[in-house]
Amino acid sequence: MDSKIYDVIIVGAGPGGSSLAAKLAEVGLHVLILEKQSFPRYKVCGGGVTKRALLKMPIDITPIIRDQITSLITVEGNHDIQGFKHKTPFIYMVMRDELDQLLAKHAVDCGAELKEDSFVKRVVEYGGRVDVFTRDEKYSGRYLVGADGVNSIVAKQVGLMSERRKALALEYEFRCDQATNAKYKNKVIIDYTRVPDGYIWIFPKNGILSAGIGSYSLSQKLMSKYLLSFLDHQEMSGDLLSAKGSFCLLAVPGSQS
Repeated sequence: MDSKIYDVIIVGAGPGGSSLAAKLAEVGLHVLILEKQSFPRYKVCGGGVTKRALLKMPIDITPIIRDQITSLITVEGNHDIQGFKHKTPFIYMVMRDELDQLLAKHAVDCGAELKEDSFVKRVVEYGGRVDVFTRDEKYSGRYLVGADGVNSIVAKQVGLMSERRKALALEYEFRCDQATNAKYKNKVIIDYTRVPDGYIWIFPKNGILSAGIGSYSLSQKLMSKYLLSFLDHQEMSGDLLSAKGSFCLLAVPGSQS
């Protein structure tokens, strides 16, 4: 058991959790980040960082940017429609395992403590503090921040966001050849018409393509069928690196968030 009482305990070492930890540690607070996995760890995510988000990053992420998007192409049926084109990039593509590890390291460099492989099971308010129980340890803090995503243990434990609507997402990542890489370079492709209650995307990452689908009404089996059909239409091929599913959170009007 860790007898130290932290000023702030943050559950989740994604971009939000690590960026907050860095800010708080920089002003002298004792901060603990609890991350359920160990770095580097995979995260289902298109990996697009908007220009606004890039400018707000606590550190320079240029070394891990894999592509810079200047075109958004929407697909309707069998037709590609140029939705948006700009002279300068408006989305910057990253791999989430690289981005999250970089930001977590920055938080540690600023003075935060990071505990990896620390899956939070329970949180309890007690005498003006919060006790956080992982599989192996108990930590105490004055404040607790839940930055642990759509399936947040913290939110469930403290009764927040009880009326949540989730959308299932499925993502394939491919290693592609030079010709395919050139075809999709600097472009994001999105189809809003093919999928009931959702959409399909392709994001380029310099030799790797992230292709995914999200919907709040389709089963995973049907989503895979829709996605593979779309990829066939795009004549996209490559070596499959991963196929992962996850949930996305949809806000419900009037619910707490």
